[in-house]
Amino acid sequence: MSVVKKVAGNTALILGTRAVNTVIGIATVSLLTRFLGLTDFGTYEIIFAYVVIAANIVEFGFRPILTREISRGREEVDLVVGNVMMVKFLLALATVAVVNLMVHFLGQDPRLSKLMLIYSLGIILFSVSVFESTFAANLNVKVPSFLRTAQRILLLALILLVIYAQGSLVHIVIVELVAGSLYLLFGYLLSLKYLKPAFVFKPALWKEFVQLSWPVGAFAVLDQLLRKVDIIILSSLTDAVSVGIYSLAARLTQFLELFVFAVMVSVFPLLCKYYVSEKGKFETLWRLIFKYSMAFITLVCLVIFYVARPLVVAVGGEEFADASLALQLLIWSQIFVYARVISGHIFVAIDQQRLSVVLALLAVIANIVLDYLLIPQMGYLGACWATLISYSLVFPLAYYLKGARPYMKDLLRSSLRPGFALLVTVTAVFLLGQGVILNVLTAVLVYCSVLLLTKMVSKEDLRLIRAMF
Repeated sequence: MSVVKKVAGNTALILGTRAVNTVIGIATVSLLTRFLGLTDFGTYEIIFAYVVIAANIVEFGFRPILTREISRGREEVDLVVGNVMMVKFLLALATVAVVNLMVHFLGQDPRLSKLMLIYSLGIILFSVSVFESTFAANLNVKVPSFLRTAQRILLLALILLVIYAQGSLVHIVIVELVAGSLYLLFGYLLSLKYLKPAFVFKPALWKEFVQLSWPVGAFAVLDQLLRKVDIIILSSLTDAVSVGIYSLAARLTQFLELFVFAVMVSVFPLLCKYYVSEKGKFETLWRLIFKYSMAFITLVCLVIFYVARPLVVAVGGEEFADASLALQLLIWSQIFVYARVISGHIFVAIDQQRLSVVLALLAVIANIVLDYLLIPQMGYLGACWATLISYSLVFPLAYYLKGARPYMKDLLRSSLRPGFALLVTVTAVFLLGQGVILNVLTAVLVYCSVLLLTKMVSKEDLRLIRAMF
């Protein structure tokens, strides 16, 4: 099997498993919202925000750098992996200590400290996990994809067991820790087929990988701050109810990110390889990714905008109905999320990961400022507007960074046809739409027709796609 066909097969596999995972994830969120209610779900999301940020500090950007080095045939890769695992373990111990202190002193709910202590064990276990890089570099995504699906199924089953036993929020956190730990354990054991980490202390490797990884790690932490800072600020300025409403909308929005990550996990090793050996293929590949990702996510956002209320009620019940307006605002941020994820992987492939750090820092600063300006006046809707505006500001600013400008130009070109199709579609639905089903049907038909009429899909694209499959 050719490399390109293998990548295409990997992409199809990841997209399929991620689609299944999305369905399972939505079912899990539905169970959690109905079981916990607005207040406890808000508390759960507050602690989850801290945990996600801590996990990204521990990851420190090692995963994509490690994937890149393995895919390029790095010598003594067993020593590299072993030393990366040691660095992450020490980083995890320090991070867990700091985050627990923050939760203890800043948390309004006394349960937060207990929940953070439980999650701390999971963060430490996560620190020694590098198996996903091993599989990705060898273009074998089956094992981590199936393991992730198995983890989600197990978690769903365990949550059902907690609900049946009339447990509490603490029990939900414990079963999450169990499911996640099993995923990491089996993933590590299966990755030994490709390489066995050698735990021999090499200071030179520590220094090298910290220098290579810190821009990616800084970007990952800033990226999660960008996603979670609204929840932390909401919890300090409002209450857990507002956090619960906002969080449900954010969760439903973020499920869409699974698809862009599925594509990028599959093609990232190829981008790294082509940039070094075949620049023409590198250019072709990232342009195709930009072009069709923008068209896809714009259509999905359009559909979810029109089905926001029935979707929210179906997942969370009438108690969460107010989250529908938050979802209608937040959903459009996914267009900028897709662009950020794709460009971020490209910057790593071309050894320009510092660009991602600069852009993410600007977005976080804008988001925090807007949160403090808008939340006191508008509550959780202020957090939604802050997120949408701060996400959208990144790309005009990126145009002025020399290394990012060529990609921003192509991103803009890739967005013109979907943007025009969106305007035509919204106008048509406004004039013709009556009811949710008719609105959705009209939107899909008009949007796709405009893209076809504007010849977005070229013969060259079809030739490349046929070649891939």
